Amino acid sequence: MSSKIINFDPEKLHKPGAVRPWRGDAQEQRRAANTAANANRWARDHGVPGKLTTYGVTAMIKIAGGRCLYCERPAQPDLGHGGALGIDHVIPFAAGGVNELSNVVPCCVSCNAQKRDSDLGTALERLGVNEAAFFARWNNLRGRLGMGPVTPEDVRRATLLPQAERCAGRKVIELGLVQHGRGGAA
Repeated sequence: MSSKIINFDPEKLHKPGAVRPWRGDAQEQRRAANTAANANRWARDHGVPGKLTTYGVTAMIKIAGGRCLYCERPAQPDLGHGGALGIDHVIPFAAGGVNELSNVVPCCVSCNAQKRDSDLGTALERLGVNEAAFFARWNNLRGRLGMGPVTPEDVRRATLLPQAERCAGRKVIELGLVQHGRGGAA
């Protein structure tokens, strides 16, 4: 998968209808469109704010070089669904995360299944990923998408609910550009 993006425009990342950041494989475009649509449907059904665009998801995956941000393995679409590259919400919906490009990273099916709704620190430990290396990759990706850097402390502060208490309800969450509350303010 090439990391070259033709006519990449950061202004289009959040605009519905802007769907072709590259010329190429229609299968890749369908996969990105399905990924964005599934995340949007899940968020809408669970009252989580935010909406991802096909353009934003495609641009993010292309800029990341078609690699999982956790394990750094490239996507292997020839393996079927198991080799597909999708997205992961860094701060899970269950912990108050939102459905916006500032809260998602490219992720392989294997890492996404292992992370589940864990907080990032627990997930990185479970996956055997170095925290500093992950944040360097994530901040590089965020910078190339026109977003500011994030620190591990920002994510810990934003993930207010410990995993054991997530079922009790949502609190107000902040992480750079993202904020929402559900079931009342904190």
